[in-house]
Amino acid sequence: MKFYLIGLVVLLLSGCVTTTDSAFTRKADKDKALQNYIQLGLAYIQRSDFERARVNLNRALEIDDESSEAYAAFGLLYQQESENVLAEEHFTKAIVLDGKNTRGRTFYAAFLYRLERFDESLEQFQLAGKDTGYNGRAIIFINIARCHLKLGQNDLAVKAYEKTLALDRTQPQALIGITQLLIQEGQYLKGQQYY
Repeated sequence: MKFYLIGLVVLLLSGCVTTTDSAFTRKADKDKALQNYIQLGLAYIQRSDFERARVNLNRALEIDDESSEAYAAFGLLYQQESENVLAEEHFTKAIVLDGKNTRGRTFYAAFLYRLERFDESLEQFQLAGKDTGYNGRAIIFINIARCHLKLGQNDLAVKAYEKTLALDRTQPQALIGITQLLIQEGQYLKGQQYY
């Protein structure tokens, strides 16, 4: 009988669950929703579904009207729609709001590259390349090399490719790029090593 009574008490106590709604959980939920809307927006941009992208990015800005990531995504949206003035406004606003938004900075740098503003693009890629914690850092240095090539700075392009390969030894674009450059400059033995 004792065991039944103890079991009943345990059962009753386990049924009593208290939930709290704290500022921390509300903040975490808002941050998660913000990130989800931005990711959805970027996915729709990638699929060229610009209307749905716009809806989701607007929702992100409703949650946080100073979200650097949302403004960078809007810049990408406007770039895809060939609204270059609006794209640049949104990219620069994203960087002003958060100078450490490396992904947004790389979006902006690629935008400048497409407009053949290679000096400005190089500057933005170099700033992005300083973020040692950024996951796609090797690709940033490939883009730095491409900017140097457009500016006729082949020796600096080689250094950028070497930095890429220091970060990712098997990066095919860097291996091809540095091999071609070295062969063009007559450094056949060094080029053959990368080949």
